[in-house]
Amino acid sequence: MMFTDDTSKRALFGNRRLILVDIENMIGGAAMTRDAAEWGRSLLTTMLDITRDEQVIVGTCATGLLNVGLSWGSARIVTGGSGPDAADKALIDVMANEDLAGRYSEIVLVSGDHGFAPSVRALRAAGVPVTVASWRGQLSPILSASASRVLVLEDLLSPTTYTKAA
Repeated sequence: MMFTDDTSKRALFGNRRLILVDIENMIGGAAMTRDAAEWGRSLLTTMLDITRDEQVIVGTCATGLLNVGLSWGSARIVTGGSGPDAADKALIDVMANEDLAGRYSEIVLVSGDHGFAPSVRALRAAGVPVTVASWRGQLSPILSASASRVLVLEDLLSPTTYTKAA
């Protein structure tokens, strides 16, 4: 499901959506178990209607690297080392250095962290709509104001979608 209405980008690039996932923000910390990482993948796949032909890049800390890698299949996994902002640093590096505006018609960032705001603003200035998807309680007002669109993850849940990881 594409979230953008930008027909000029679609005409130029097709419907190319990139999903960037801050797994630590999504699941509430490092992916200490494979079940926790799988829970995040399963929820996001359903809530964002992620298809097999879409690129997904998941940022994680070194501690969660194995569990995320085992759970996210064909997704590209990036790490910023260890520490509380490791996933953020890895994804911000991707956003700054990989010409996303030249390759995608839309970016979806799954995080609520304020540290992404400058990168989101830069992508929007380059003409790429950026949708931020976050849990309500973790959504930074600065990041929300920087985005083209905001999706509150709780609002996308149905009673059959949510089951807590073990």
